[in-house]
Amino acid sequence: MNVVMDTNVLYQAIDNPNGASGFILNLIRTNSINLLISIPVFSEYEAVLKRETKSLNITNNDCGIILDFIAFIGIQTPIYYLWRPNLQDEKDNIFIELSINGNADYLITNNIKDYNKNNDLRFEGIQIEEPGNFVKKWRKYEN
Repeated sequence: MNVVMDTNVLYQAIDNPNGASGFILNLIRTNSINLLISIPVFSEYEAVLKRETKSLNITNNDCGIILDFIAFIGIQTPIYYLWRPNLQDEKDNIFIELSINGNADYLITNNIKDYNKNNDLRFEGIQIEEPGNFVKKWRKYEN
């Protein structure tokens, strides 16, 4: 199963490893699901984590280890076509583009409304789920 993880899910997984986002990061760590990454998405992860080290209570070294892990385990997916304009928040388009180009099964985000509000383009094949809902579906899938 291939997933795209919005930056807010990664942030939440680091901030609270015992929550749904932490569970998802553990699924990625154990290769139970595949994390798709692209250069723009990785750059977004890097910018946010480096900016938020104090609020996440991690060191710069910890930040580097997390980013190295993502770079190692993530499936790099080239983006051949940009779907613009699409979302109201331009920064969210990178996650839609990665989902489309990587044929993701799920895009996991805490901001579903940002992906469903006033979009110029609609992509019926992308399942956009909040972390808690994704975990519920994952548990049903596993059983």
